[in-house]
Order: sequence, then C-alpha cells, then structure tokens
Amino acid sequence: MKFIALFRSIHARPTLPQITGLLQSRSFQSDFVPRDPNAKPKRYKYPPFYDPYGPKPPPSDKIIQLAEQIAALPPEERIQIGPTLRERLRHPKMQPISVEGMDLGPQGGPAAKAEEKKAEKNGI
Repeated sequence: MKFIALFRSIHARPTLPQITGLLQSRSFQSDFVPRDPNAKPKRYKYPPFYDPYGPKPPPSDKIIQLAEQIAALPPEERIQIGPTLRERLRHPKMQPISVEGMDLGPQGGPAAKAEEKKAEKNGI
C-alpha cells in the first residue's frame, strides 16, 4: 500500500494552473501590447463608390459611338429600342407581379387612398 501511495505522489498529474500558467499573461507573444481601454474604435473610410469587383476598363470607341447614336434618336424611336433588343436577344419579358390577396396594410398606395375618398363621398 505504501508503495502505491508513493508511486501516485511521484507520478501525480499536474493541475491545470500548473500546465498553463497565467492565462492572461500572454507571455507567448513577445510583441503583445494591451489595447487602450479609452481608445475609440477605428473608422475605416470607404471610397465614395464601392465596387467589389474592382475597377472596370473604359468602354470601347464602338460602344461610345453607339451610345451617342442612341442619345441622338428622337424619343419615339428610343422607346422602340428595349422591345426590339429583347426580341432580338430572345430575352424573356418580365411578368408583372400580382398583388391580389396581399394585405398591403393602411399605406396601400395611391390607388387605395383614392378608393377611400370615393367611398367617403358616396357614403355622405
């Protein structure tokens, strides 16, 4: 029995504080400087126009000429550009979103306000 007790005392496992030492000392980082508790957080300035994909190359001369030609068209012909390009490029037409059955709440939009005014006039 004495032998087992002696063996356990010699080979006893160290406790956690003995293994780690002071956890807050940061002695493993030689260049550690504690943060000033009164310091304000740094404010990073973003550019006025933030583009996550980086700078884009300038448009080619052909594109600039095309844009100038489109801008020079009369308004009636400019209106025809969108549907013509959609048809030529086979791009599907955007479908309108139905709001039937949706509760838009009291703000409802201008149409709801006009309906309310009509109902008030008819009710009087």
